[in-house]
Amino acid sequence: MLLNVNGDRSRSAEADFATLVRSVKLDPSDKDFDLVPASEDGGLDGVFTHLDTGLRPNVFGGMDFYSDSTITMFDPKGLFSTELPRGGRSIGEHCRDTPTDCGLYKLTGGGFFSSAGAIQTRSVTSAYGTIEIEAKPFSKKKVRTW
Repeated sequence: MLLNVNGDRSRSAEADFATLVRSVKLDPSDKDFDLVPASEDGGLDGVFTHLDTGLRPNVFGGMDFYSDSTITMFDPKGLFSTELPRGGRSIGEHCRDTPTDCGLYKLTGGGFFSSAGAIQTRSVTSAYGTIEIEAKPFSKKKVRTW
């Protein structure tokens, strides 16, 4: 479908193709692609960061220190974004415009006397609405402030 298309024509054709794929409805009751949290989703509110540091070998035989910091913004109803919305927009508005920055999450595990032990994220991995599910350990710990 996209043979011998270069430059601006390529970007335009890819955008048109993504729009076409996202608008396909196989059944009359199908709805447009939208990130809609389920009733059991959510539970966090705010911006969280994760810092990953360590050493890795370099091409000269030595070691390099690396430091990667990622942020995630959580909506209490179940949406999350790996980018901060700009211009005073809500996370829902941001996710409608740039779904590949976003996904859905829920806290799982735990029980009546304990809090959640894992967080399950469902991330949008393509402009076509492909979703990848990942589960990670999770714990809520109080941070001591001085």
